Amino acid sequence: MLVVSGVVSGVVSTLLVAQLVTFSGSAKAANENGRYSACFRDVNQPSAVACVPVRDKKYSLSLPADGAKYLIELQDMKEKKIICTEGPVESGNKTSAKVVNIECGSKAVAWWILLGAVGVATISITQPVSGGGGN
Repeated sequence: MLVVSGVVSGVVSTLLVAQLVTFSGSAKAANENGRYSACFRDVNQPSAVACVPVRDKKYSLSLPADGAKYLIELQDMKEKKIICTEGPVESGNKTSAKVVNIECGSKAVAWWILLGAVGVATISITQPVSGGGGN
């Protein structure tokens, strides 16, 4: 975090300025303005962090540079469904700009989702089963 200090009329003031990362890119499948959004989902959270409209097949969004990892979903807001997903992409820990193009049809995201499902299945299998077998 950047801290800017100064003296204004004899009063010491401190202004905290958060570092941001700006994600931007194209979404070629977004063929109609106002219909699609790019939604950012923290891989550790169940709900979307933020959504921005896709205009002229492009999007841009600034988020805190806090090291979070995001999946970027192209959503059809009219049909209420996810068209495709990119990522995960990391925000990093300093102010920066990242270009992430949402390329529908990529196999990389399918592998990411599959690996997540395998991880959940592994956790479920290794949990002990408590039975009602008392004395």
